[in-house]
Amino acid sequence: MIQKLTTQKQFEESYLISSYAFLSGNIESPADRQVFYDKCRFTDNYGIYEDEKLTNQLISHPFQANIFGITMSMGGIADVVSIPEKRGEGKNRLLFEKLFEDYRKTKTLISYLAPFSHRFYRNFGYATAFEDQFVTLSKYEINKLTSEKKGTFKLVDWQSPKDLQDLKSVYRSTLEKEHGALVRSDWWWDYIRAHYPKRFTVLSYNDEGSPEGYMMYELNGSDSTFSVRELAFQTYFSFSKLLTYMKNHTGSYDTFIIKSSPHNQWTTFLDEPAFLEKSLSASLMVRIILLEEFIKQFPFRLTSDKYSLILDVTDTHCPWNNHLWRLTIINGTGKLTKISSADNVDIAGTIESFTQLFLRIVSGKDLLFHEKIRGNKQSIDILDSLIPLEKPYAHDHF
Repeated sequence: MIQKLTTQKQFEESYLISSYAFLSGNIESPADRQVFYDKCRFTDNYGIYEDEKLTNQLISHPFQANIFGITMSMGGIADVVSIPEKRGEGKNRLLFEKLFEDYRKTKTLISYLAPFSHRFYRNFGYATAFEDQFVTLSKYEINKLTSEKKGTFKLVDWQSPKDLQDLKSVYRSTLEKEHGALVRSDWWWDYIRAHYPKRFTVLSYNDEGSPEGYMMYELNGSDSTFSVRELAFQTYFSFSKLLTYMKNHTGSYDTFIIKSSPHNQWTTFLDEPAFLEKSLSASLMVRIILLEEFIKQFPFRLTSDKYSLILDVTDTHCPWNNHLWRLTIINGTGKLTKISSADNVDIAGTIESFTQLFLRIVSGKDLLFHEKIRGNKQSIDILDSLIPLEKPYAHDHF
């Protein structure tokens, strides 16, 4: 019943039901179709057919993610679709069960997912994880910024090998280093360029000609809006230089919207932050797929002590996680050992809650307060103290 979609005909069927479900792209646009087909050459595409008609599908992107400085294999899920006449029949559950089994074989440790409903995907163990921050400034506030006269700008020519090299090098030295970020492959960069044809990218250079930052942005003349979709900078100079580039557009645009990580505190240093508007929007969800291997690679904080905790993990879709475990942590290295019984359980919860705990999405204290985990406070505090402090964020959407 479930099969991999690998032929051009199947890609065409996949494109049609995705476009219908998400109202994404122009169904009649050859360019939009080709972008989708080109992506499918790199992704794993799962589908269910009934009477030779594609009724359900999901697409898995073979990514890598930076988890507290460790590069881990990650599957990015998008385009989960049921055609209207087949919704509510439980076929998506079959797709996820097949997907998770394949992830187990390929040792894919974690998965990100772009949800249409957070409540729905919690049924599959995914946890609400990332939030996008949107900062809105008027042109009057932008004009108050001090212009950076040194250095230069260059609009990226996607056909220029040097421009692409500079762009990718800045990403690797900035956003990619953030906990939760994607380690972008060349094919994904190609997809970003093709999927957002109306998006501009500008690089900032210092006086020595070295790239230090970039900005991806979109222009909307109908509502006079300059929208920053991605902002990366190595130094305060490059940050100031990119804001100067925005300032150079105040003669044409009235409103400036900057998307960024909610953990970035750059707005604190504006002259008058009271005149800006901030909003948060829930973004990607996350799930640990292979808990035992995840813990083996996880960089716990270094201490001179040895710790041993009993964890009771509930996972109805990845049964290899659904166990009673002994977690030992020595010199920053963790190990999970299956056990059959224990007199006392230190921490108990679902894979969703343990995902939020280990990735520092939600603190152990808050998970306990909201009754998402159970256990004794001392053990929860100990484990919380051994998890690195950085909050996660992913700049990509798929």
